[in-house]
Amino acid sequence: MLRCAITALVLLAALALATPARLDATGASDLMNKAKQLTGPLDLNTASLDDLKKVPGLKDGDAKKITDGRPYSKSSDLVDKKILSPELFDKVKGFVTVK
Repeated sequence: MLRCAITALVLLAALALATPARLDATGASDLMNKAKQLTGPLDLNTASLDDLKKVPGLKDGDAKKITDGRPYSKSSDLVDKKILSPELFDKVKGFVTVK
């Protein structure tokens, strides 16, 4: 129950930060559907490509760049290695982790 509440809060934060160009009526629905499929933060070093594609805000190409850029020592390596822009990282950081 707590995990669902946390996931919902993170999703709401992600939706609040989403840029209008990436979030139209269809985009909001897609983000909600993707977020519902996640069970918790994904480990950047072990998550499958398909799982990374479920992260709200990540496009297929972003997920591929993440898998190609492994290994990571911290989630902010996504920005340090220029895998994601700082703005996109801010939107997805609640959905990813490094264990």
